Order: sequence, then structure tokens, then C-alpha cells
Amino acid sequence: MTTYLITGGAGSLGKEIVREIDARVGKIREAGDTDLPKRWTQDAVRVIDINEADLAMLKFPTRRIYGDICDLDRIDFAMRGVDVCIHAAALKNLEIAEYNIDALLRTNIQGTLAVARAAMKRRVKHAILVSSDKAVLPTTAYGASKAMGEKIWLWANRIQRYTTFIILRSGNFYESRGNVLEIWKKQAEKGEPLTITSPEMKRYFIRTDKVARIILDLPGNVSGGEIVIPWMEEHNIELLARYLYPNAKTTRIPIRPGEKMVEEIVNPHERVVRTTDNYTVVE
Repeated sequence: MTTYLITGGAGSLGKEIVREIDARVGKIREAGDTDLPKRWTQDAVRVIDINEADLAMLKFPTRRIYGDICDLDRIDFAMRGVDVCIHAAALKNLEIAEYNIDALLRTNIQGTLAVARAAMKRRVKHAILVSSDKAVLPTTAYGASKAMGEKIWLWANRIQRYTTFIILRSGNFYESRGNVLEIWKKQAEKGEPLTITSPEMKRYFIRTDKVARIILDLPGNVSGGEIVIPWMEEHNIELLARYLYPNAKTTRIPIRPGEKMVEEIVNPHERVVRTTDNYTVVE
């Protein structure tokens, strides 16, 4: 069986990846693989995170590792015997990132470098970085940190031949905590007007379960050193708010410093290598 390590695995995407692995294991058992329970242990799916409460909520038989990805000994310990590392840990909130630059650099750049080095040291077969559309022509500290994370992943793929380093560049997750959809839901429940920055603002959205399936299918289908961009839905933010809450009032708020009206998903210097039903591959 494949052994997985998910950094930041107690977050929205990490939990969905764990659920997807659980579902796939269930199908294997239903198909009559009676030997699977003997071979399947907690160490087959490992999650490392600094959120103790969310780690405790993971239900699938998972090795829950409390630790910081910047702790070299801890990440090396977690990486031992791993076949596939999915690096989803990151500081993501735009305003928190802009104010806490030192923590942002430590987590999103130094932490990503630590994960890459541990993956190479432990000869992991596949390492997948969960990146963001904000890494394309970045205008914020968060976007710049994700762009640097992509550069680290591409560097790691170039300097060795054993581990394939793959980048999954995604837009916003519908189900992620703290995003605009969650904010609107809370505002609507309280009878408050929905906060909207600009009628021209657009964003890409995708469901976490779709991203989880794409990520788990990438090993063996992508050769490494490539950026995978899933097919996503682009929404005008104001129209989306009116569609979800047709009777709610809206109010304008200022655009945050560095925030774009429209996010790009492909850098002008990147070229499309191939497309599939679920994603585009660029390099």
C-alpha cells in the first residue's frame, strides 16, 4: 500500500484528502481484498499539523503528528517511509500574512524548503505542493511566498532524479474556512448586509473533494517539474453573492492592499504542455 504524509492535513483540503483515501480503501475492501486490513495501519496515512484540536477531529485511522513543518527533526521523523508527500501547510490569510511577514516567510518559504529537503533525504517517490493562483504575478506578500514555494519545488525536481516534485496550483476552495463564502454565510445568518469589495472582482473556485481526487491521481500521471492547474469555475463576486443570497442587502468595503480585481492562473511565460478532463499542465 502507498504511504502518505499530508502537511497541514487537519485543514479543509487535508481532511478531504484523508476522506478520499478512506473511500478508496473502502472500495478495495468491497472488491474482496481480504489481505488489506492486515497491511493497512495508522502509519499508512500520516498528518502533521500544529492545530491540535483539528488533529483530534480526524476520524480515519491516521497517524496524527503534532508538529511544525519548520522543525527539521519533526518533519524528517514524519517523512520516514513515505511514498507520497502532499504539502498543504501554509499561512493563507491575506491580512494576517501582510502583518506577520516574519511568520509568513518562516512557514511558506522556510517550511516548504524543509519539506522538500526531507522528501529528498527520505527518497519519497512523489511530492505534491498545493499552491495558489495568487502565486502568478504576485502583488501581496502571501502571493510572493507561494511563488517562492513553487520555485523551491521546481528547484528540488531539477537537482535530483528520484523524487518527482509536482505543483498543484488552485484557486479558492468553496469549503475553506475564513473565505468569503463563510463570511457571507455568517453575515446572512445575523441579518447583516453582505460585504462586497467591487462589482468587477472575479475569483476562481473549486470544491475540495475535486482537488483531493486530482491530487491523489497525480502520481504516475505527471512526470515532475510541472504545474497542474485544475479546471475551475470563475465567479464575479457580486453576482455570486446575489445568487447565493438573493434577498440579502450588500455593502461596499475597501479593497485590501495588493488585492487584485481578477486573479490569473497562468503566468505569461508558462506554456501549456497538455490538458485532460480535469486539469491543464503547464511548465
